[in-house]
Amino acid sequence: MKGNLLGIGFAVLALLLICSEVIVAKLGLDTVNVMNIVWLQYIISLIGFMIMVRYVKFQWQLIKPNKVLIFFSSLSKLANVYFFYSSIFYLFPDFIAVTSLSGDLFIIFGGILFLKESFRKKQIIGLLMVVAGLAIYFYQTVSEFSPENLNVGLFYLVLSQFCWAFYALSQKTLIKKDIPPCNLNFFTFLFTSVAILPFVNFGEIAGFSLKIWVLITITALITLYTYTALLKAFQFIDANRVSIILSSSPFLTVVLVYGFNFFSSQKIELSELGIIETIGGIILITGIIISNWKSTKNKNPL
Repeated sequence: MKGNLLGIGFAVLALLLICSEVIVAKLGLDTVNVMNIVWLQYIISLIGFMIMVRYVKFQWQLIKPNKVLIFFSSLSKLANVYFFYSSIFYLFPDFIAVTSLSGDLFIIFGGILFLKESFRKKQIIGLLMVVAGLAIYFYQTVSEFSPENLNVGLFYLVLSQFCWAFYALSQKTLIKKDIPPCNLNFFTFLFTSVAILPFVNFGEIAGFSLKIWVLITITALITLYTYTALLKAFQFIDANRVSIILSSSPFLTVVLVYGFNFFSSQKIELSELGIIETIGGIILITGIIISNWKSTKNKNPL
């Protein structure tokens, strides 16, 4: 019982951090080069990670045979973050949160095609509900964007979710091979920091205002503790239960934005939330929950 509560607590913490990152990015990072944001975010996260764990005991006998998958897994995470931040500059936070749930579609189909996972009847119903929910939500919401912003922003966001699905599936595969999560996180942070280095504009970074530094540092800490919270949650509860908790991110994002707008003079714009959009969002989240719902008798896959 205590373990379940801890797992739920860590999953809720990860949920809060994920929703907060979108909001923080909207407060002033839209004027900063995406490569600079991602590099600083991950170099700070790497430093924080090394401070937290003090030292990393590498399982080289497990890492070497899987080095190619570890490389592409880290590359997909880099692409996920880059495309995600690119989409933030074109779309509203709540629109991003709702559309990001479509990543579950890629994860489920990827699990079936590449990991040979079973496809249950409940998943079919859930996936149909996800597609229907997205269609209903988009029916009215897309009219609030200019065609250019919608096309570019949605393109980046879909690419982001595709990369996230590959990252999630590859990490699941690597963890099943008994590679410690701290080893995988280290390589993700390190690879991202090194890979982006040639594209970093240090002249722009030198001219950052205090506000930009604060925002980037906050997003870096959010990244670091989101990874930590998710891994802790997986230790106590099943991955499907974590997914169910994270599926409430659209509604929590809207609540946090409304709360921020109420107390702050700086306003974050949201898409207009009408009855049709609300119904679409409810159907979408319900579909995600049904797709991920499993018997509590199942063992933790991670």
